[in-house]
Order: sequence, then structure tokens, then C-alpha cells
Amino acid sequence: MIDFSQDRPPVTSDERMKALRSIARIERELDYVDTRVADTELPPPRFDGESYQADVPDTLDLTDNARLAINAFTRMLDPAMDYRFFGNANFVCKPAKLMLSASFECTSKHLESLPLMRLMSGCAFNCDIDNKFMRSRLHLTAKDGFFYSPWSKASWINGHLGGAPPGEDIVTRTRQPFESIWEEGRMILALCMWHQLDGNPLWLELIEKKIDRLTELAMWEGDACHFGRRFYVIGDRGSVPGPGGVKPDGQWSLFDLMFGAVGSALYYRLSDHAPALKLARGLALRALNNPAAFSSSGRWLTNHFHTNTAALISLMNIAEATNDGEMMEFVRREYEFGKALGEPLLGYYPEHVTGADYSDYDVQKWGIHKTCETCETADMLVLAVKLSRAGVGNYWEDVERLVRNQFVANQIRDTDWVERIPTDTKWGDDGPQQLWEDETDAVERTVGSWAGWALPNDARHFGLMQCCLGNAGRSLYYAWDSIVTRNGDGVQVNLLLNRASRWVDVDSHLPYEGKVVLKIKDAPRLAVRIPAWTDRGAVTCAVNGAARAVTSSNGRIRIDELRAGDQVTVEFPMRDFTAFREIGEGAYALRMKGDTVIDIDPRGTIYPLYERSHYAVDRAPIKRVIRFVPKNILIW
Repeated sequence: MIDFSQDRPPVTSDERMKALRSIARIERELDYVDTRVADTELPPPRFDGESYQADVPDTLDLTDNARLAINAFTRMLDPAMDYRFFGNANFVCKPAKLMLSASFECTSKHLESLPLMRLMSGCAFNCDIDNKFMRSRLHLTAKDGFFYSPWSKASWINGHLGGAPPGEDIVTRTRQPFESIWEEGRMILALCMWHQLDGNPLWLELIEKKIDRLTELAMWEGDACHFGRRFYVIGDRGSVPGPGGVKPDGQWSLFDLMFGAVGSALYYRLSDHAPALKLARGLALRALNNPAAFSSSGRWLTNHFHTNTAALISLMNIAEATNDGEMMEFVRREYEFGKALGEPLLGYYPEHVTGADYSDYDVQKWGIHKTCETCETADMLVLAVKLSRAGVGNYWEDVERLVRNQFVANQIRDTDWVERIPTDTKWGDDGPQQLWEDETDAVERTVGSWAGWALPNDARHFGLMQCCLGNAGRSLYYAWDSIVTRNGDGVQVNLLLNRASRWVDVDSHLPYEGKVVLKIKDAPRLAVRIPAWTDRGAVTCAVNGAARAVTSSNGRIRIDELRAGDQVTVEFPMRDFTAFREIGEGAYALRMKGDTVIDIDPRGTIYPLYERSHYAVDRAPIKRVIRFVPKNILIW
């Protein structure tokens, strides 16, 4: 496990630093950067809140997962390359190596999620890295508000640009600084989070510049719009697709929606900035009117699960910002289709969609994966939480199962599994180290990341694609923030997980026993969700040790007339059972205690999941922790 008592910043070898110094100097001297933005001094990050010591059940606490994620977010960076993110890792080669990100969009996801991990955990580990990471974007930001990557050898990953298809050759042809419109769209979401935390007006300025530039580059047909390319260069107008321009059908229209609208919709919700809504709605109209995206019956027509779910998250953000019930219902229907493609009991969802269109996908080269890319699980978590909090559906059972199982199981917690990877495994390029690769502490720096190609019983981790880290970090925060919610003077306990909040502290003894202790701070009325798998008629409630009669409806018990200092104990029978499921390409026996998988047959061999025999006993161990209650409540 990582020692969080003292910082362990990212490192790079002296040889690597010397080799890359000249490149870094050339990039900084390019004459397109807005020096006012590039030279901005950022104040030290602040995460205001209350910390206190408490004895709690030693059960799942999502703040522990956030601390692990902070390790990966702050150490998979390259100081020699101005803190660019190592977005890929190869554990098959010996020694393991990190590789600079082949996807610029992932950096925006990481910058969005990192402060959320700080906020929920109060963890200051490597805290001085946060601003260095953000400044890596500011250092190359132009006057139009876009981040433009310079034309240099360091911009290239194994002979192709940022994972772009060979036809996307405008950058090759012009040799000008370039940007990804998908990164810019997702970066708006990151800046919305940073501004809510520190109030820096620079973030608002950059958000609105990005929205203006995206609107200018978009191709408009009435109120609908799309982008003709993924990459653009300095001064590019982009009104007509250049060489390598894409046809915005099917997955391409969803790519525009999932990246371009998600942040703009949230910014409109925060600010009422009309151009933000215009852009988000325009991209949504193009996707919804595209017969190659979703069928009239609700079937997904594009092959990548994450593309569909990420597009639905954008639609949900628009619906929340505009109170569009019809759009929310559309998202709910599509969420149900996604559930049917996976296994909700485990929270396992495949990377590729059965029966979808693969005409623009090289099946022979890449294969059709029924393994679980954590992005899918993370997206389904977000959709279930958003739909439930909006009152469009009641999917808290889905969230609880997903979080307790595949979602947390997919996160890397240690390093000893690397030696169990078979030496004959074929995985990526294991050739000599290049400038964009680093072997220093490679495995330990990835602890806290999430699996990209997990099986139901084995995360494997042959390699990493760190899109999963960014998406999972955001989803982790959304789940944690939704454990306890407040509406007026009523407080809802939606997930039976440990959580400290300003209204009530939740001590969950699950899955050892069906017991939840609620320590009241400011919750005159409490509504606690009772799991569907228990005997709801056998639920008992006590306040300060005295039995309390409660009312129940819609799967919740309600306790009124509570005061600060009261302790509410809710108990119900546990259920220990075995479920048999076909998942991915195999059949599995799942031993369940409530919503938690405590054993699986067959078991994994490289990074085995669900080795949880300690949960078989009926009493939870107690541990002493420092709990943190943040002052900020974010809108997301």
C-alpha cells in the first residue's frame, strides 16, 4: 500500500530530463501562447472542512479509494515534459514502463477528477502537484482560450498523432500547433469544478473562450451542429472538413456530444450562459436526429459501450440544466438497454456492444471485447445516480451493487500481481525505451488506477489506458456525494456505505451484518433506504438504544423528530446466497452477502477479484480513522 503520510512526487531520470530539455524549451518559445494566462500564478489548493477522529466499521469507505486514485493522478506525470500525463502503461515488458498519453482528452478528465478526490477525502498527498498539472495546460494556451500542443517529436506517439486515424492528417500537412476539440469540450467540465472550489475568475474566462471557439469551429445546420474534424490548428476556421475530415454519423456524432456538450451543459446550469446551452443543444440535436446512433426502439447502434453511455451523460446534463423531462425519460430508457447488455448484480459491462454496427471498426485487428473497461462501469454508475437523484428512476440498488463489486474491485491496490503475468503474454510494444517512455517506479505510480480489460474474476492489468482513471475518479465522487443527500430538512441515506457528512455520519456494518448506525448532526427527518434483498418486515430501528416505531414507503423507513447527538441504529436480516450467471464469455458462481460478492468461482489468476473471505463472519471489525467533512458542496 502507498504511504500517504509523506509526499512522493513524480520523478524522471536525469538522462530523460536532459534529453527532453531542448524540446521543452522549443515548445515554450513558440509565439502563440497567451503569456498572461501562461504566467498566471495559481494559489495553493484549499480544501476547507472539518476533520475529526472516529471509530468506524472497517468496511468499504470510498474515501480510501480516492486516496489511492490521488497516487496515480499525481505520480503518473512527467516533470521533464511539463507534467504531461503518462496515459498508458505496459506491465508485460520487463521492467514495466509508462508511456505519454496518446489521448489528450484524458488529461482533461484527470484535471476534473483530481480536485474531487481531494474534496471527498481531505488528502493532501502530493498537493503541490495539482497546480503544476493544471499549469501544463495553461503554459500552452493561446489567446482564443484553446490549449495547442506544439509540433515536436514529443507530440507524437509511436508514429501517429494522439491516437488519431491516419487520415487525420491536417496536423501532418500544416506542421502547426494543434488541439483536440474533444479535449477542449471536456476541459470545460474540469474548469467548472476548479472554479466551484477556488472561485478563480480565470476559469470562467477560459470556459467562455472555449465555448466561443467551439461554436465557431462547429458546422451548423439550423440549430444542430457537429465538428468536421477532431484536430484543428492555430487560426483554423474549420467550416469545411479538410483532408481526413470525418463523416459525423453514428459514433462520430456521439463523440462530439460526449465531449463537446457535457461541460457546456453544466456551465449553463451554473451560469445561465446562453452560448453554452446553444452549443450543447446543437450537438445533442445532431446526435438525436442521427439514425445511426440510437434506434427508434432504444437499441444502441454504435459498437463502443462507453461512447453510448458518455453521450447519454451529456444528454442528462442538458436535461438537468433545462429541466427537460422528455430528455430524461429518453436517457432512462437507454440506460435500461445498457443494463441488459451487462450484469447489474456485479456491475460488469462489456467494452463492445453485441449486434451493433462494426463497419467503421477493424474487428480483425482490434477484436470485439466482452471484457469490462472500467469506463463502462463508471458511466453506468453516473447514469444510475443522476437518474435516481432527478427522480426519473429508482436505481440505488444498481449503484450499491456496482460500487461494492466491479467498480472498486477494478482499482489497483498493490503491486505484487505484476510477477504473475505470463512471460509469453502478447501485449503492445516491448521494444527499447523511447523518449516518451519511463520505467522509474512504473508499477507503484499506477496504484489507484482502474482496469481497462477486466474479466468478472480477474482485473489482469496487462496494461493501462488511463481514460478509465479519469472517468472512474469522477464517478467515485458522484457515488460518494450521493450516499447522503438533503432536501429541505429531510435527509436521505441512499447508499449503505460509510460516509461523514454535515448532516449525518453513516457507519455501515455491511456486508458483515445488516446494521447501519447513523449519528445525527443536522437531520430532523431521516429516510433510509432498505435493501430489496432483505425481509423488510423484519427491520428494526432504535434511537439512543430505545426502540422507535417507523413508517415505511418506497423501500425506505422514515424516522422523525431527531436531534443533534442522537444515534439511530437500523438493523435487518442479512442474506447469504449463491447466484449463477453467464458474464462476458464465461459462467460464474457468485457467493453474495447482500449486495457484496465475497467469492467467485472460478477464481482469477493474475489479479484475482472477490477474494473476500473475511466478510464471511457476522461481526464487523472496528478501526480508528480521521474523518473529513468538506465545506464545499459542488454542482455536477
